[in-house]
Amino acid sequence: MKLTINIDLDNAAFEDHMIDELGRVLRSCVSKTIEQLERPDSLCDHPEAADKLLDLNGNTVGSIQLRK
Repeated sequence: MKLTINIDLDNAAFEDHMIDELGRVLRSCVSKTIEQLERPDSLCDHPEAADKLLDLNGNTVGSIQLRK
């Protein structure tokens, strides 16, 4: 398996409290990884909306992908 996490740090959410916001985004990766492990196998490997990583304001700052 391979877990890929992409986070764009060029976002206003990371300007003032980068460590706090980065920690919050990374903690959300745990539940998103569990969700991906529980998904039934599919021929389509296109990312789902639930795979997006969001900042505190709900803006997309990255994505997470688990390849089995």
